[in-house]
Amino acid sequence: MTADRSPASDQLARALDGAVYASLRPVLVSLAVIFCLFAIAHPLVLPAGAAMPMMVLAGSSSVIFLVLYGLLHAGRLPGERPAIYAVMVAGVVLTNSLVHLYLVGDARDTTNLLLFMVGAGFLLLSTRWLLLCLVITFGGWILVAHQHPPFEPWGRFLFALVSAAVLSLLVHIVRLKTVLGFEHLRAELERLVTERTRTLASERNLLRTLVDNLPDGVFVKDTAGRYRLANEAHRRQLGLGSSEELAHRTVQELAPGDWAQRESEEDRQVVETSTPVLEREHEIHVGLERTRLITSKVPVSDPGGAVVGLVGVTRDVTAARDAEEARRLLDQQLQETQKLESLGVLAGGIAHDFNNLLTGVLGNISLARLQLENAAATSSHLDGIETSAMRAADLCQQMLAYAGKGRFHEQRLDFGALVTDMLPLLRLSVAKGVSLRVDIAPDLPAMWGDPTQMRQVVLNLVTNGSDAISGAGTIEIRVFVVGSDAAVLGELVPPIEPESASDYLVLEISDSGCGMTPEMQARVFEPFYTTKFTGRGLGLAVVHGIVRGHRGGVRVETAPQLGSTFSVALPAILGPAEPLTGLTPSGDAWRGSGVVLVADDEDLVREVTGTMLQQIGFEVVAVADGREAARAFAADPDRFDLVLLDLTMPIMTGAEALQAIRQLRPGAAVLIMSGYNEQDTPPQSDGLPAPPFIHKPFSLLNLRDRMQEVLGAAPQRRRD
Repeated sequence: MTADRSPASDQLARALDGAVYASLRPVLVSLAVIFCLFAIAHPLVLPAGAAMPMMVLAGSSSVIFLVLYGLLHAGRLPGERPAIYAVMVAGVVLTNSLVHLYLVGDARDTTNLLLFMVGAGFLLLSTRWLLLCLVITFGGWILVAHQHPPFEPWGRFLFALVSAAVLSLLVHIVRLKTVLGFEHLRAELERLVTERTRTLASERNLLRTLVDNLPDGVFVKDTAGRYRLANEAHRRQLGLGSSEELAHRTVQELAPGDWAQRESEEDRQVVETSTPVLEREHEIHVGLERTRLITSKVPVSDPGGAVVGLVGVTRDVTAARDAEEARRLLDQQLQETQKLESLGVLAGGIAHDFNNLLTGVLGNISLARLQLENAAATSSHLDGIETSAMRAADLCQQMLAYAGKGRFHEQRLDFGALVTDMLPLLRLSVAKGVSLRVDIAPDLPAMWGDPTQMRQVVLNLVTNGSDAISGAGTIEIRVFVVGSDAAVLGELVPPIEPESASDYLVLEISDSGCGMTPEMQARVFEPFYTTKFTGRGLGLAVVHGIVRGHRGGVRVETAPQLGSTFSVALPAILGPAEPLTGLTPSGDAWRGSGVVLVADDEDLVREVTGTMLQQIGFEVVAVADGREAARAFAADPDRFDLVLLDLTMPIMTGAEALQAIRQLRPGAAVLIMSGYNEQDTPPQSDGLPAPPFIHKPFSLLNLRDRMQEVLGAAPQRRRD
């Protein structure tokens, strides 16, 4: 295409070239046959002088047409200018017509020229070449007419030639417009097809992008169960990386197994029965991973109603099901914790009231020993009463420990050293045939804890493991440290917050005993629940309470006939541990002097405590509640050497009375007593240290020792 040629002209030229090429082949074949017949017929119908030349010319023309057809059919002719070949054909035909007219000299043979003119209008699509052929035809006719005078009638033949020329032009115009019309329709159709193809491609790309980016898996299968399409989510669910891995393959070829067999049967059922499968949940295994899917499949039909395949959607609900299971376990742990906490509140309240009663029992026993004249005769009876009371006090102590209120003296504790120190006692506590294995990690961090309570935890767990073993067996004790993200911290009762400490000490005690059923495991920390024939069923409940009071958690892993493993997690702290120390005994002959203010809402406790204080040399002022204690102290603050104050009283609590007393005299000596334990001593907001503590029930000796410690540490008060 030249520089000044417009796209429309170039398109028209291509259309004309296409039309010429389309018409050349049938024209060449037809002309070859016609001129071959002319070569045969000329000797029969033409005069002797004209027959031979016309036969040779017609035969040569036929050969020329056949050669052109062969070259055109073989693709040997250049396709840039197909109009040249049409002009060559027209020139051969025109030459035959003019030579025939010249040799014969008969005016009636002018019809050959008329036929040529009309044929040129059909053959030549170039107006320029058509006009040139018409001019040559008129010029040849005029020359032949001059060579053969008279050539009459001139007017009639000239009119015929003009008419043929006009007809040729009309045919040319009609055919040219037809070609242009068809070309316009073809171009428009091609444009529409291109536009529609582009639209379909865009929609297909949009649909493919949408399907590929859906979070749910989407797939299409044919009636044989072979994959035709699968988006990225479905390929990921099957553990495949590319669509080529699924193309034209069945699910059994991709993932052989029971699941694939069920999928194939379901696909066949959907196709054969035209019945969809909706919201079916199932589990598949891809490598070592487990995936839970919800699948829906719908048959696809053609316009005739025949099923040609199916479309499926799969939703991965693994994370949702895992979250539901985790939430269920958390709810179960929360319910268990709430149940144990409510039981702990009940146990703590009972233990507190019971300790008040036992204070009266033990105090009266101590006083009775002092006042009896014949102590030897009644000593065994008093010993029996005292032993029973001490056992009852021990039971109260265990109930308080279960309630998480059993700490007495917290210190920076080396838990590994504590377990090592207990090994001789633990070996004596297990049954014959049961061996202990101990594995304590080196360089363990310290923890805040009460040594007595921690010993109780270890002893109860080891004893529980020993009781679960019938005959020979093994108990393994491990102590190690883990980070806050360790798996062992999961499913603890009560749950702990891993953010509360960076590291945790873990005590793990495993036995090779009979194990527990799920029903037994669910109740293992309930108080008074036991599967033994003897015992109170408080051992594991006490462990749970002590650990909860130390801001830790417990969990158990067990199965029938496979033994049990109890794991106790406790928050670690920074800094070195303190050495384990015992209690320092005090002297027995100490006596005091001065005035003690006793405040307790229990009449029995108030009377017995006052009597015991009088026995060791003190004068006693007793009141029934905190408000009376505050009033009595306010009346004469310098009168009292010590205030013995119950923690829980009506009207005004011991904590409120303590605050009122210290406002009057900050250095006043105060001893707190309670059926609960020392951690319930109120926190101090005045900057003074927490007051000392004595636990109910107490005997005369306990009270005397504690009074000696408190008054020995208190500053001496001047008396005027």
